[in-house]
Amino acid sequence: MSRDTSRAANGYGGASLTDGTRARCRRAAARPMRGIHPPKMRSVVESIYHVLGMSCDHCVQSVTSALGALPGVREVTVDLAAALVTVRSDTPPPPDAVRRAVDEAGFELTEARP
Repeated sequence: MSRDTSRAANGYGGASLTDGTRARCRRAAARPMRGIHPPKMRSVVESIYHVLGMSCDHCVQSVTSALGALPGVREVTVDLAAALVTVRSDTPPPPDAVRRAVDEAGFELTEARP
C-alpha cells in the first residue's frame, strides 16, 4: 500500500502526520482553550446622587474624579442638566465618604436616590 504525501493529498506540504502528532492534536482539542474563559460576573451596584453647583465640564470632571477615587467605584457618570451623578460600584459607597468627596470637590450633595 502506498501513501500519497503530496501537498494536495494531506495539506501539510508533503509531510504526513505521525501517530504522535495526531495524538497531541486530539489531546489539545479536548482541552479548553486558555484565556478564552467568560468573565466572572460580579454584581454592580448603581447609586444616584443629586449634586448642586455643577455648571460646566470642569465641574463634571471634578465630581467624576472625586467619586471615582472611592474604593470599589467602577464608573461615574454625570447628567449636568439634571444635576444627577450615577455611581456604579462593587458595593454601595458609604454615604459619608460620598458626601466628603463631593464637598472636597466644591459641590453640595443634597440627596441620594435609590
